[in-house]
Amino acid sequence: MKNIFSKVLMALAAIVMTGAITGCHEADPEFMHTDNLISKLTARPDVGKNSKSYDFVITEYDANGKVVTDSLTAEKVYGGYGEAVVTVPITDWESIDLTNVYLQAELTYDAVIINGGLVGPHDIQNLDAEGKPQGITIYVKAGNGNIRPYKVVGIYK
Repeated sequence: MKNIFSKVLMALAAIVMTGAITGCHEADPEFMHTDNLISKLTARPDVGKNSKSYDFVITEYDANGKVVTDSLTAEKVYGGYGEAVVTVPITDWESIDLTNVYLQAELTYDAVIINGGLVGPHDIQNLDAEGKPQGITIYVKAGNGNIRPYKVVGIYK
């Protein structure tokens, strides 16, 4: 009886070990997406849902610095960058401080990480010594590891 129990236990251990060794594979490239685009970016003065939001205009550039407008895909803009600009009416300057805004992004389904993060308030003006807005740069990383930079700038007009 002890011999049978030992053999059954050894067989189960062999099955578990086989599953552990062969079960962990890298992601299948067929199912790994390359999308790392921001489809919508919004600025709010606070995190409340009732606060007024301001939408950014996002312009996508390819690796040659040319604007891509038709059939936007990650492949067409690979090696390029994005620029997101929000223009706030000067009459709203008291209701939103562009040096202290909360950002919310809608990403394509595969974008996994935003470096530079969106947690907490951000200074999207970031004025230089001459008073020109420099904004901030965030990086969106796709499932395949491709990283796309976005320059995020807020201005009053």
